[in-house]
This record gives sequence, structure tokens and C-alpha cells, in this order.
Amino acid sequence: MTMYTNSRTLAWLAAIALGLTVLVGGITAATAAEPRPLGGGLNGQNNYILDRAFVDTMKTAGVFRALTADGDIDFTNSAPVDEHGWPTTDFAVYLAQSPPPLGTYRLSFVSGAQPEVRVMIHPGSVQNFSWDPSTGRGTADVVLTAPDAEHFALAFSGTGGGARDIRVIRPGYDPANPPTFTNEYLNLLRSLNPSVVRFMDWTQTNDNVVSTWSERTQPADARQTDVTLTRTVPARDGGTQEVSSDKGIAWEYAIELANTVGADAWINVPTLADDDYVTNLARLFRDRLRPDLKVWVEFSNELWNTSFEQWVWNTRFAQDDPSLNDDGGADSYLMGIRRAAKRTVAIADIFNREFGTAPGPDSRVRPVLANQYDNPFLVNDQLDFVGRNFGAPDTHLYAIANAPYMEFRDADQNPNLSADDILAALSAWVDGYESNGKLEQWNSAASSRGLKLAAYEGGPDTFGPNNIEAKKQASLAPGMRDICERYLRIWYAKGGDQFNWFTIGAGSYDTQYGTWSVTNDVNNLDTPKMQALRTIRQGG
Repeated sequence: MTMYTNSRTLAWLAAIALGLTVLVGGITAATAAEPRPLGGGLNGQNNYILDRAFVDTMKTAGVFRALTADGDIDFTNSAPVDEHGWPTTDFAVYLAQSPPPLGTYRLSFVSGAQPEVRVMIHPGSVQNFSWDPSTGRGTADVVLTAPDAEHFALAFSGTGGGARDIRVIRPGYDPANPPTFTNEYLNLLRSLNPSVVRFMDWTQTNDNVVSTWSERTQPADARQTDVTLTRTVPARDGGTQEVSSDKGIAWEYAIELANTVGADAWINVPTLADDDYVTNLARLFRDRLRPDLKVWVEFSNELWNTSFEQWVWNTRFAQDDPSLNDDGGADSYLMGIRRAAKRTVAIADIFNREFGTAPGPDSRVRPVLANQYDNPFLVNDQLDFVGRNFGAPDTHLYAIANAPYMEFRDADQNPNLSADDILAALSAWVDGYESNGKLEQWNSAASSRGLKLAAYEGGPDTFGPNNIEAKKQASLAPGMRDICERYLRIWYAKGGDQFNWFTIGAGSYDTQYGTWSVTNDVNNLDTPKMQALRTIRQGG
């Protein structure tokens, strides 16, 4: 039998082979799998984190320390600083407390006299030093060559009143025009193509005492991390206490990062922020965030969680607002939960007003009301409270959110677990997650009120002092990929929308504080967790 073919027949056969879709009257390529809304939280930055976001190491340096009489670092006394945080006397400063990248760092500064600059702790040398007495500007090369050495610090003596405008540019970047963020950091984030980046830890939301706009960290400040503010706040015993907190990285850098990566920004408004702060924050994001990107707005972080100081403050403030017990059935804890909802509505309304947008799926402003995954009753009470007092929740909010962490706390009481034991325990948790009905309850709470369901955080929770090496091995084992993929597929199958992994960064897997990050090496972008996130993000 003779088979006759023509161009349409050949095209049809090719379409079958390539998995394309044939439509009547012609052939079109199938639409690629729809990307799933998957992003994550960022690690807080400091001088020991492994993913090192900034090219200028000064931005994440530690506190400026005084020098002892013999020129060593005085670990008990800080150097005095000016209004921008620059030291006004001789000083030392830690630039890294984990092994820093080796090579030549480019130092520049301004001082009142020609100082002596020394490398401290880490073996290294200062070379090509110059100082111009007419401008006070100095430059030098700081060369580090010792593998695995830690605690890189610099000491400045004979400064004639301290120094300012200090920059220490990492090896490999043009000191005359350095970028803000390191290539390694951007490569890590871009490899995951996150739909959202959450800045909760970046901006040090937990226990943050910043209240007014003038108190915030600004881009021109000497350092962006380990800069503290002290305030009198409510105490757990019913009185008050002095609390000092890190103020967090400037919002301007958060916006720059979101713009650079091309991801929506999920921000956490500080617990004590007043309305003027919120208004200025909204205007900043309105004016500087790329117009194709959205801002997800959450009030504080985990105001249901009694372990955080912000829970104390919020709950105490709630006792002064009788409107939070409008139905006569709220205890002090529930009044605090309702205050979180009331304040979220107020913040949402300020943002929508400043953006000039009405609430809804097309708005660039996406206010989120977050609560405890294990207790859907709480978010339902919040939404009912909003409905009774402020109208339908979807006229203010975009989503509700939870944090469905995989965990194995009971099994982890055994200090002799293997990596396979840990993977089996996590897999068993995912089985329960699929069948226990909680996601259905959360999705019902959201969809019945016209809202999306988001995960403000999630991933495997390996926190705890037992089985540290086994947790590391499990986190890097191929089986972790399968567990993470199944976990995420269940989330989306049961109606979940935006999911934020905790965290999309590089962090140590060698401590009791958990293997939260997607990798333990900023240059290893092919870990099981990262493989899983890429597969799911791409629609797989």
C-alpha cells in the first residue's frame, strides 16, 4: 500500500513527536506549563551569613569597637559614632565572622589624619596604601590569602577623630563603580526565579522596636546590619522594659533587590510602626518598585506566636481597645489576634490609598492576614471580626496566609536518628498533611470570602540540638527532593496560591538552628531542595 504524505501530514506527525497541540485549521505549539507562584524568604544579613548579599562588606559589618591601649580590639566597649553611624575615634570593625572570600579587597575611607590600617585576626596584609591630606581620602588594597581562616577585621588607629565613608569592596568588583549585590547572591536567587521575595528577616521584623519613619535604617548609614535602637515597651510581667533591637536593612535596598531579581516584594510592617511610618513606606514602594511588580503587605510576623516579643506588645495594646471584644467572647489572647487583623486592615487601607488603587486581584497592593497553620479557628475569627466591623474582608485584603512546616519534633527526641530516619519522618508528616483536612479548612476560609490562600513560610523544620549531622545529610540527600516536590504539589492541589519557602538563601547546615536554607553553599545551586523548587516553579 502506498502512503501519501503532504506538508500538513508531516507537520501533524512532528507535532505528535514533540508533544504539541493540533488545532483544527492549523497547528500551534502547546502552552508551556504555567509557572506556579513560588518564592521565598531571604536570610537576614550579617557578617557571618553564607550568602553575603552586598558587594561592600561594610554594609554588613559588626559594631565599631574601641581599641585597647596596646591597639587590640576592645570587645567590651564600642567606639562612639556620629548620627550616621560612623566612628568618631580610633576603632576596629569585624567584616566577616565566617571564612571570607579570599583575594584583594579595595578599601576607601575619609579621615582627619593619616591612619594606620591593620588586618586583624585573619592573616592578611594592607598594600598600596595612600592618603591625601587635602581631602582626607585614603585607599588601600587589603589582601587575604589564608584558606579557611575566619574573623576578618580591620583596625584604624591615628585617625584624628575616626573615619567615615568607609567602603570595603569584595574581590572581583570595580571599586570605582561597584554593584550593590554580589553576583553569587543574585545568581542563587535568579536560579530559582522566585515569584516573590519576603523580607521579614532582611528587615529584622521580629522584636523590632522601630516606630517612626525617622528611626529607620537609611541607605547612607554606615552599616545596614547590627544597628540597634532601644525603646521602652510592654513586658510579659505586666510592666515595662527596655528592649534593644536590630533596625534591619533599609527598605530602599529591599526595593532595589526586588527590582533587580524581578520578583514581587513581600514586606512586614514593624509591629510598633505608626501611621506616618506606614504612609511613607507605602509611598516609597509606590514610587520605586518596578510598575510590573506587586507589594505583598503583612503586619509584623506571627502575632499568634507567644515566643516573640511582638506578641507581648500587640496583646498588651489590645487590652486598651474594647472594640476588639465586640461580641463579648474574646479573651486577652483572642483580642490580640483581632488587633492584628484590625491593624492589618488599617495598613492595607493606607497602602491602597497611597497607591491610588482599589483592593482586588488587579491591585499592585496585596495585603495579607497571616495566622497559625495548626489552628484555622484563629484566622476564621479574625475574618469574622473584620466582616462585622469593616465590611467584607476582600474589600481590604488579598490573601490569608499560614506556615505549614514539615516537622518531626517527636522523632527528633531520639538523638540517634539516621538521615534515612529523618527523611522517613518528614515523608510521614507529608502523608498527614495531605489527609488531615487542614488545608481544606484554610482554603474554605479564603475562598468563601473571595481571598487567596498563601504560605508566608514553609519547608522542612529541622531545628533542634539532636541529630545535626544526620539532618545535614538528609537535607542533601536525593530523597529530600522527592519529599519537597510532593509537599508542594499537595499545597497547590488543595487550593494554595503563593508559597514562600524558608529560606531561599545559603546557610549553615552544621548548627542546632536548622537546615532552613535551600543550600549550604552559595555556589551550589543544584541541591535537592533547589531542584525541587525549580521543578515546581516551572509547573512540574
